[in-house]
Amino acid sequence: MRLATLPLLALLAIPGAPLSAQTATLPLAPPPVATNAAASAVFDAMLAISRAVNANPGAAQAASFPYASAIQRYQAGDLSGAQREAAQARMLAGQTPFPLASPAPLQPPNPATRLALPALVNPPQADAEAFLAVTRRALATCAVTDKTQRAQLQTRYEDAVHEYGAARYNDVRTDARAVIDACAAGR
Repeated sequence: MRLATLPLLALLAIPGAPLSAQTATLPLAPPPVATNAAASAVFDAMLAISRAVNANPGAAQAASFPYASAIQRYQAGDLSGAQREAAQARMLAGQTPFPLASPAPLQPPNPATRLALPALVNPPQADAEAFLAVTRRALATCAVTDKTQRAQLQTRYEDAVHEYGAARYNDVRTDARAVIDACAAGR
């Protein structure tokens, strides 16, 4: 985790600021690229938080703290602790706000006037998530042997993660494709 991420997360909790302004782009550290259960749990938590930024900003903000803790625990070698914190982050990101009580009793819905449910994830976001998942797997099994080039590919992956958090899905696809192609070719 970058050292600047945690203070930025603390700044998000400024009282009095509108919640939508606090979580417009939530700075998340990129998840680890290993193929173990803890790394996968951290990756899933990052995706859950990114989805919650638009649907429930308060839940996304609350989930960012256990996510940061999961990254720290993973880097310290505490895989079970990282997995536990990532599960906590996913749970917090998935919480829905309680609906306000209605003064009038709710009428049962008329089956003839049902509306389609909105998509939880829009198609470009779902596409970007898939590219991130494939890129993460490609880095874990990358054929590139040069350490400098491998570090550049890791940096490009981290850029894609930050672009995903900023909802720049076309940029995610571009960076992800470059990493996938380079790893597959071994160049």
